[in-house]
Amino acid sequence: MSTTKFSNILSTFVGLMLASETVSAILNATAIGMSDAGVRLSINLRERCRMHDLNEALDDLRAVIPYAHGNSVRKLSKIATLLLAKNHIIMQANAIEDLRMIIQSMQRQLGALQQQMNRCDTNA
Repeated sequence: MSTTKFSNILSTFVGLMLASETVSAILNATAIGMSDAGVRLSINLRERCRMHDLNEALDDLRAVIPYAHGNSVRKLSKIATLLLAKNHIIMQANAIEDLRMIIQSMQRQLGALQQQMNRCDTNA
């Protein structure tokens, strides 16, 4: 998954979690004299938009998760999508750590070979 795509998905989820905006919107609506019905309609519209944004972000996440799409696979639930994404991220982090260890091992082997070559060159 590209860093930009992941950042966009993450920022969408973070934005969706900010509930204080709703409280301030209610206070503002009340301050400008909106009726209770108008306030409720405004809140409902905001919630509907928030849910559309959340569903769109989850669809974007499903699109980049392996095993989350295919002819035989049903659309994943929200929780299944998040769990699969979490497991995929953990698996990728483990793979990166394994590769780092392999690189370090190869660098040590290369250093040992270079020392052997230097000794052979000085002995020759």
